[in-house]
Amino acid sequence: MDGTMSLPPVCILELASEKSVASTLSSSKLFQNDDFDEVIDYIAKKTPRLFLSLIFAGCLPLLEVLVKNNFTDDDLPIAYEGSQDSASEIQKLCETDRLEIQFNSARPSKYFSQLDEKPLDDFIKDQWAFLAHVFPDREFSTYVFHPSRRFPYSPPANQVRHAGSFFSVVWNVILHDYDSNCPSYDSDGPEVAIKSLSTEDDDSGVKVDEFYKREVETLKKMADMAEAGEKHLIRAIAAYGSGTKRHFIFPWARGGNLDQFWQDFDASKSYGRENRIEWSLEQMIGVSRALTKLHESGVRHGDIKPQNILHFTYVRGSASGDLVISDVGLAKYHEAYTLDRTKYTTTKSVTVDYQPPEPEKLVRSRVYDNWSLGCVFLEFTIWIVEGYDGLSQFRKKLKDKNNFKRFWAYGAEDVPEVHHVVLEKMDELRKEAPLAYLTRPMVDLIETKLLIAGNTYNPSEEHRILEDLADIKRLHEKISRDGPEPPQATDQNQQDGSSTSMDQERNGISNKHTTKLKDEWQNTTDRTLANQIISELGWPSVRPPPEPSVLCEICNNWNPETPIWELGRDIDELKRGSQACSLCRLLLQCLSSADLKSGELITLFREEQSHGFRLSSQGPSLISLYSDPGPASEDRSYPPPGLPLLPSPASPQQFQLLNSWIHECDGKHKCMTETQDGRAPSGQMPTRMIAVGKDVNSTVRLVESALLPKDKYVALSHRWGDLSQYVQFCTLDGNIDDFKERIPYDYLPKSFQDAIRVTRAIGVPYLWIDSLCIIQGNTQDWKKESSRMEDVFNSAYCVLAATSAASSLEGFLGRTQPRESVTVQTSKGPIYMCRAIDDFDAHVQRSLLNSRGWVLQERALARRTLHFTSTQIYWECGETIHCETLAQLKNPQSQFLGDADFPNSGLQYYKDERIRLIQHLYELYSGLGLSYPTDRPKAILGLERRLGRVFKSQAQHGIFGQFFFRMLLWRAQERGKLTRIFRPEERRVPSWSWMACAGAITYMDVPFNGMIWLDNLKNPFTSTEVELTDEWDGHLSARANDFITYSWSKTVDLVLDFEVQKEGFSNWKCVLLGKEKGDSSSSGPAYYVLLIRVVPGTVPLIWQRIGVAKVNRSLISPNTIHVLIG
Repeated sequence: MDGTMSLPPVCILELASEKSVASTLSSSKLFQNDDFDEVIDYIAKKTPRLFLSLIFAGCLPLLEVLVKNNFTDDDLPIAYEGSQDSASEIQKLCETDRLEIQFNSARPSKYFSQLDEKPLDDFIKDQWAFLAHVFPDREFSTYVFHPSRRFPYSPPANQVRHAGSFFSVVWNVILHDYDSNCPSYDSDGPEVAIKSLSTEDDDSGVKVDEFYKREVETLKKMADMAEAGEKHLIRAIAAYGSGTKRHFIFPWARGGNLDQFWQDFDASKSYGRENRIEWSLEQMIGVSRALTKLHESGVRHGDIKPQNILHFTYVRGSASGDLVISDVGLAKYHEAYTLDRTKYTTTKSVTVDYQPPEPEKLVRSRVYDNWSLGCVFLEFTIWIVEGYDGLSQFRKKLKDKNNFKRFWAYGAEDVPEVHHVVLEKMDELRKEAPLAYLTRPMVDLIETKLLIAGNTYNPSEEHRILEDLADIKRLHEKISRDGPEPPQATDQNQQDGSSTSMDQERNGISNKHTTKLKDEWQNTTDRTLANQIISELGWPSVRPPPEPSVLCEICNNWNPETPIWELGRDIDELKRGSQACSLCRLLLQCLSSADLKSGELITLFREEQSHGFRLSSQGPSLISLYSDPGPASEDRSYPPPGLPLLPSPASPQQFQLLNSWIHECDGKHKCMTETQDGRAPSGQMPTRMIAVGKDVNSTVRLVESALLPKDKYVALSHRWGDLSQYVQFCTLDGNIDDFKERIPYDYLPKSFQDAIRVTRAIGVPYLWIDSLCIIQGNTQDWKKESSRMEDVFNSAYCVLAATSAASSLEGFLGRTQPRESVTVQTSKGPIYMCRAIDDFDAHVQRSLLNSRGWVLQERALARRTLHFTSTQIYWECGETIHCETLAQLKNPQSQFLGDADFPNSGLQYYKDERIRLIQHLYELYSGLGLSYPTDRPKAILGLERRLGRVFKSQAQHGIFGQFFFRMLLWRAQERGKLTRIFRPEERRVPSWSWMACAGAITYMDVPFNGMIWLDNLKNPFTSTEVELTDEWDGHLSARANDFITYSWSKTVDLVLDFEVQKEGFSNWKCVLLGKEKGDSSSSGPAYYVLLIRVVPGTVPLIWQRIGVAKVNRSLISPNTIHVLIG
């Protein structure tokens, strides 16, 4: 056994088991007159190490005396106090955290005086073989041990030993008796790195003990930062001295260092490239943030390089896990070392490649670290684009005659400057397609803020570096989501509406970009948050059975890491296998809605982010995979933690989950910033609310907010349902006084009861329900309170949405069916497989509740919403959508509606994206139902006003002044299927607005940056500051052309709003709104037009819209007249 290592604890327990002790004592004739069973129990439990040490030293007879005097393992180790002679007393040795050894005279070891000198010496020496120190689960600590002390190490199968910086050596070991809650990055257990120093002086003249003390000081600071959540700084486990050696214990990085990761990872493979880039950017942000925190604590690292950035992961060579700054052996204390560059070649294990010029002037300050970081980030960028081969070629070009690969060189008059090879590479990267969007800003950041030759860097710039990196990451996410930007248009023709390009820019609307805002869902998991929530819920209370499910032979051989799962079976074989195999049965359930034919072999495709499986590479998710919570689940190459089995409805676990979401949002998001920690702003509390009390014994009653201090309240969004007035539970003029005394809880509809239970569970005192807080049948009260709906939902602490309930009688705390889970055992632990149920679009956006027009406004105005569906609960706030399974969903269009400060999130988008978001909102709304069709303008008026204010544009009747012409080109979703809504004249809506019709609309596909808008129609929205007056009659003044309708076949695209008889087409005219740039066909450019016809009997003549078209110039007569469109 190695002199520094010890037997693993399991071996000690086995060697000193009751059976072994009994066998040894029987043959030794000891304890003949004692209770043999009692003695065996005492030795096995209290003195196993003493027992083995005495055997090892040949001193077993002493065992009887020691046991009878209650000697235990806690009385070890022993040593001579003073010189080793007969006069020196044997005492218990005490090790402290100082560089000295003390003795405990309170426990004299006089019993050892029976031994002769040699057996005693043998025991004192051999006792250490069984006395390995146990490093407890606590904060980073330091120790000093006796030179003979053994440690709880054993060598792994793949032990690595290599020189570290200066005089250190590093190797990996298995650490025993180490609690799994201690700092650790790997799932297979306690594999750690031991860094050892010798106290013999290095040729630099540095005292190692001084060096050791200073590194301990730095590691303590880093451990505190790691404890506070900084995962990109190494968190040391312990430091200790033993004789002439000084040691540090760190988690072992299974992925090696950053340079090894670059070598191992095949950057050229296309599968998952976008996620690898995103991971790389996340790591660069994390490393930069960690280094900034280190600097702010007064510590400089001094040796930033890829070899000192470790990769903690579970699968070597995978873009997962975390990069962690390590090896702070040079941190802060570099002044003690000579910085004479001529000595670097002889100093062991030190590289000059990443050092800045003139270090003797910089004294390894923050400037020093940031130069080095810039070198690393440039190499990272090269690797992203060209892989390790490209990085190797770059390094080869950098080599000088001394074989250094420094990023700087001496220029004119021996002034150091950035190496010409580096400058050339940065210029090359700026032009690199298709990743120029990424490399250009990254290289600019590196060149202007990191690779600063000379002492000119301003340390206050560090936070700006982080902001720039975050901007680059957001840009990558945007490009990944929306696609790359097309070439920029150079034609400066008039834009949408009458505003000039300069006006648009002044209003914060960019005209220079055009992208496609995709309606695509992303399913991810914040693994750290998921682990935290599971811990709060109590994993045993929600965990599926961990025992493997019964599987058939084929399913039992499934490889959980395969990206493509070829089942090799058709649907009929799955049906046969489902009788006995749990996984076959699950697959059959998940594939039940797919149109699979007999004999068609089934192949499933893994989603890289969620680890679920689809039937096609772009299809909906069918199967979700989850892992046990814990450190292993942090690895992105492994299924995320989650809840395969959802908490029971209305259970303590479910309510705890709701509170976890709320607390996460309260603490980390800005959704409630303007409402003072959830309390409604002054004057924005509803007129009346329901006081719910704290528990079931509380009285529920109606209260007037004018009598209350500002406080939190939640609002209920629900369907009344097709209930008669006798079934509806409402506040009326006749019962309002009674309700202020008490609302009988048992008489309330089930949805109202559920809302009260949830409100109490999340600790909010008040609840708002429209039918109870607005006096029904009182026209004056309804008019007053309905006008305040915007404030009611926007100021609520959160909104409870009874999403799946058809009426208030049904309730919303329940599910249609439980979710089944299949457990599959793998080498890394169990994986839980379930039917995929994370579908916010189907469960919420296309739900019964959200099929109603008024509810869209409630959802958009709410800052945070809990959606209760029949499948699971969803939490929607301005940052994300949380699923009850603990997954997170994101969609650019849906996120616009979920904006906590609607619609300010739209400001992050370019002009074309803003138009698409508004069009998406109107398309969605137009397809929703209203009990009274004439409410079509009113039910979205609050949203329209907000959009106008935020985008600095007048808005009326579904048209925005900034985007005037484009917004007029709405069309029936189904040709001719709209119907005219008849209103009294005083509430008339003009025909050019889609709000004049009932039915779903969409918009013509008009190219961005490819249009020339014409001046045939006067834009009445001429001011961005003044509302249109009520006196405006809604008529648009236009110049209309005759429309040559005898040749319908030449029409590119014509969509009529209504079923119109074409026999009267001779009276039709068209208003040319715009034309495409360039010639789209041999007939010339395509024109986008409004189709209009005269309204009989009007004086003066009023024309009304009947449709839109995209036509060639040959169909347009040059004859024009002036018209009014109403």
